[in-house]
Amino acid sequence: MDINPKSAITVEKIVRNYLIRHRFDGLYNDGCGCAIDLLVPCGQIRGDCMPGYVNDCSTCISLECKRDTTGFDFIVSDEECYK
Repeated sequence: MDINPKSAITVEKIVRNYLIRHRFDGLYNDGCGCAIDLLVPCGQIRGDCMPGYVNDCSTCISLECKRDTTGFDFIVSDEECYK
């Protein structure tokens, strides 16, 4: 049975569809986070990744944002930021 790689469903597509359907913005785990626009930049989904919301660190006062070494100004967490 031949599978066309362009139409094949991947784990990344399954996760992306779940996030969209349930109105999440990305994935996060302890020390890592990625927005849905750049899902899985490291090339793999870890087993401990959870769905979360992207919060802009420059405007968020309810969450503790720490600028990470990659230079992103957002955090993905289990709660939405209240400004």
